[in-house]
Amino acid sequence: SQSTISPSPPRSCKLPRPSSPGKEVESPHGNGKSLHASSSVGANNTMTQRQQRYLGQLILFLAFIVVSKDSIQRFFSSSHNDVPKTTEDNMSSSHDVQRASQWKHPNHNESSDDDDDDDDDDDHDRHNNLGLDFAVIGFPKTGTTYFQLLLNNHPEVVMPTWEFCEIHADNGVDATMAWLQNASSSSRSLSSSFSSKKPSDSENENESSRSRIPISYGIKCPTMIRQTNAIDNLVKMSDHTRLVVGVRHPVLWFESFYNYRVYEHYKFNRTTERIPQPIELVDGKSHWLDASTNYARFDIFLRQLAKVPISQKEMQYMLSEQQWPKSISPNPYKVFIYTMDQIHDSNSTRQTAFRTDFQNFLRLETPFSQNDGKEKVNSHNTTSFAEHINICEEKFTNIRKKLVKNGKVSSRWIINQFIESKDVVVSNKGHFKEAVRTWAVDPCLTRT
Repeated sequence: SQSTISPSPPRSCKLPRPSSPGKEVESPHGNGKSLHASSSVGANNTMTQRQQRYLGQLILFLAFIVVSKDSIQRFFSSSHNDVPKTTEDNMSSSHDVQRASQWKHPNHNESSDDDDDDDDDDDHDRHNNLGLDFAVIGFPKTGTTYFQLLLNNHPEVVMPTWEFCEIHADNGVDATMAWLQNASSSSRSLSSSFSSKKPSDSENENESSRSRIPISYGIKCPTMIRQTNAIDNLVKMSDHTRLVVGVRHPVLWFESFYNYRVYEHYKFNRTTERIPQPIELVDGKSHWLDASTNYARFDIFLRQLAKVPISQKEMQYMLSEQQWPKSISPNPYKVFIYTMDQIHDSNSTRQTAFRTDFQNFLRLETPFSQNDGKEKVNSHNTTSFAEHINICEEKFTNIRKKLVKNGKVSSRWIINQFIESKDVVVSNKGHFKEAVRTWAVDPCLTRT
């Protein structure tokens, strides 16, 4: 699509600065002499120096035009290899985030009639190119461990049993590809054991026509949604990865995350460290190993996936969260978003439909087992520590008010914009909306 935004210089291209005091500058009197220059310098020599300075500025200007032209072409390229990315190294400038926010995904708000054809192409590409087929990217404490267990027990899936967050590193591409190559060589013989078709007795049938259930490779790293340099690394490796994102009522999320950090504090014997009070994690500046009320502003971090256009006002809103750098990371991936309510849904019909939708999203042929061991996930919840909190206690009222206020904003944006993107998939949209709308209400009012 065409854009009307004005080209802006890349961060690495600096325009020449005006001369500083004490250095040669043109005399305002036009007498051919220069201020702060030696009186022995003649007019002819001064003109030569001036011409050299202008020539140098002209060369820099021409170089800037060339660099800017190339940068603009790459910025609007629809190829995933040329997908623009912007990283806020600090909060002092929002120029790059503003520019990247105006990039629109080529498929945004277009007709979805060709979705099936696109999926067929995806299947062909992913089976011929080694890459991650899916990634569970967050948020923490939204059932990501449950999905890791569910997927690890699936016959078509190969993924680490740990959180594979090496993809965040500077060498994240190499580290991930090394794991993929090792996993591929280990599982290649495995896929043949899942043959869904007996080899034909016909001598003319090519061996490659034998139907085998493919192996899908994936990882879990719940911080990818917040620190999207991992998405940038992913784009360098694959154009067919599917992203899985979980959300949860912000009040219940904060309680769960804080209590989990308390559990880890004792599990890893961090007794020399102080456990902060929950009220200390509300100021928008502090967090305890990522536990913070600001991290519950789910819409801010979801915006980084660039699935919907971002306005200037929204940009300023994003930058209002200052605990972590912001990055707009355009990518060609589809996103499956769910709520914890859908995982724990007691309605068996909806639960079955949810599992089927998730299976289809990941392009798996075998249904998920009903005996998924859900009760084993995060069994530490049965362990109680003195520092564990009950968020519904009166002393946490102000924390709940802040979380509900932010939850109202997040739920409105997720419902009205994010899930309307062609790239975002939701199972039972009506049930999902119903669950997300409750974020605007204090859950302690109905908690028993």
